[in-house]
Amino acid sequence: MARDGMGDIHTGVCAGLVRQGISLYDAVRDSACVCGRASEIAIFNDGQSEQSLLPRDVLDHLGDAFKELFVEFTQQ
Repeated sequence: MARDGMGDIHTGVCAGLVRQGISLYDAVRDSACVCGRASEIAIFNDGQSEQSLLPRDVLDHLGDAFKELFVEFTQQ
């Protein structure tokens, strides 16, 4: 995830979470989790490689990653 634009996605997710009232610490932690999971989905489901993963690939799967996080959170 060391490509140009990856930090922008992480920052945007953090800002969105903070705007919803989540603490900064939790927003950073959750954003890293969601962005990492979105990357995994792009790699394992779409056949992207770690070396060629683009910010757009992560962005395309943020919704899927948030859904997984929400389902896991509500089942606890």
